Amino acid sequence: MNIKLSKSFFKMSFLIVSTSILILPAALVAQYGAHAQTDGAAPKTPRTKSGASEKSSRFHVQGDIQTLPITMVREFPYISAEVNGIPGKLMFDTGGQGALSLNDHLITNLGPGKVVGKGMFGSGQEFTVNLHSSVDHVSVGEGANRLSFTSPQNIISQNLEFMQKDITPGAMGLIGYEFFDGYLMKLDYGGGKITFYKATEARRASKDFLKGEIVLATLPFETRKLPNHPLIPLKIGSHDFLGAFDTGQLGGAYLNPETQQAMMQEGLLKPLSQKSGEGGPARCRIDDIHLTGDDGHSITAFVDAVPVFNQPSPAAEPMGAPEANIINLGYAFLSHYKTVWDYPDKKIYLLKK
Repeated sequence: MNIKLSKSFFKMSFLIVSTSILILPAALVAQYGAHAQTDGAAPKTPRTKSGASEKSSRFHVQGDIQTLPITMVREFPYISAEVNGIPGKLMFDTGGQGALSLNDHLITNLGPGKVVGKGMFGSGQEFTVNLHSSVDHVSVGEGANRLSFTSPQNIISQNLEFMQKDITPGAMGLIGYEFFDGYLMKLDYGGGKITFYKATEARRASKDFLKGEIVLATLPFETRKLPNHPLIPLKIGSHDFLGAFDTGQLGGAYLNPETQQAMMQEGLLKPLSQKSGEGGPARCRIDDIHLTGDDGHSITAFVDAVPVFNQPSPAAEPMGAPEANIINLGYAFLSHYKTVWDYPDKKIYLLKK
């Protein structure tokens, strides 16, 4: 197993490369495969009246429609959780491909795991990646919408103490894409919730996930090397960019020096006084971000206080994105809207808040 790591000032991104799995997490740490199934079929589980799963051995959304409350910690959406009796919260990070990755610094009763790799944070500290054949119990959500999982299998853990120090003391890990693959996901920062809709032919026709919503634009996207990273072409002013959607970060731009200079001269890129961190780039406002939908509607947006880098994105190669200019559309963009992420049909709906 080879480990390749990189760090930006607004997000640490780590790559784990093995003979069987390549995963690029978008939020702060390495991830690995988070569940395995032997027969390819989801287990049958009892349902509560709300549609929630009472108990399941697979860490995955259950039922037809499932809503989970979120709490924002800075730019990060968190879901309340409990692992082996220890309470905390899990970051909801679409940039992480695995279903679940746990913080074994906080969850001290995971039991022994198999070391499957080592890595190093940008500041020099090493960490060990552990694979646990199973975890006794995991639950997420609250009240009637609580999902419980008994002995979910093949769970990854690592020491995420820095997340407890830098973001929230209760940071117990990440929930990623494989938690909800096969579902549409509606993200509502203002309403404090994420709703998952099972992808069915009836739903494709009815679009009940848009009932009562005002659709501002429908954006077709593609995925390349990684199934969890929606990518769309867009323009900032007259400049071509690739947009990458990701809930596990604030956002930011990677562009060549010529584009940066031109955008500053054109007033599209405005440095602010707020810094990203010691030695980091100045935070910037980026205006005239133009996204065109397949429904004849287009959106012109801005992002505020995001860092800008004169270097290739560390996520570019794993995502399969050779474009010179890339903008990550995280909380600074997503918070202007409600959004529906339709992975099965490869569309993102921008909805009025």
